[in-house]
Amino acid sequence: MGFRDLGVSDEVVQALASRGILAPFPIQSMVWEDARAGRDTLARSKTGSGKTLGFAIPIAERLDPDAQPLPAALVLVPTRELAQQVREDFEVVAAAKGLRVQAVYGGTHVREQARGVERSHVLIATPGRLDDLATRGLVRLDGISVLVLDEADRMLDMGFQPQVDRIVRRLPKDRQTMFFSATLDGRRGADRRGVHAQPGAPRGRGVRPRRRRGGGSSLHLRAAARHISQEWQKRPPSIPRLRSATGQS
Repeated sequence: MGFRDLGVSDEVVQALASRGILAPFPIQSMVWEDARAGRDTLARSKTGSGKTLGFAIPIAERLDPDAQPLPAALVLVPTRELAQQVREDFEVVAAAKGLRVQAVYGGTHVREQARGVERSHVLIATPGRLDDLATRGLVRLDGISVLVLDEADRMLDMGFQPQVDRIVRRLPKDRQTMFFSATLDGRRGADRRGVHAQPGAPRGRGVRPRRRRGGGSSLHLRAAARHISQEWQKRPPSIPRLRSATGQS
């Protein structure tokens, strides 16, 4: 099955082909339907299996280039190196849809990094730097309609829970939330308080309206993901349960 078979636009298909990416990886195929429809998603996939494009492609297809305020999508990552890598991968598909991507992370001047954030559709950020920017009033997050936590367990295991909590409190409650990680059963696997979203398609202004197709989801809990969902059931009952998927490289 190719990207066009999934329903990916010609612009994005061509952009991927220009980088030699001709067919989706398993994780990209499995998360596509729910991610594209705006549903909350929990996905486990090994590093190098294409999970970045697993969320980048549906986000690029959903965001409206004319959205205001910006940014409209936020991707939180644990390290500067990953922020740079995710930005590079995301830009491949974002440019094809007229979207701008910016990354903010530690190790550079705060105000220099803040420049241009308000003109970027997608913001890639480490929790510490984004928390600092938001506290200083240098970035606004009230337009976020999609939140992605990439390497979610690693981020929490590194001690970023307080920063993530503060960031999430600044986001609209009406949003899509996606967790992507190489492992979802770390010591904090059952403790994701505060990073949940309301289930269903977002109604934010930054997202193109999309009519859902009938039928079942491609992310019904699979036998291969059973241990992930079992860990997820341990969360506090106030947190909505997300669909789960696994992908192999």
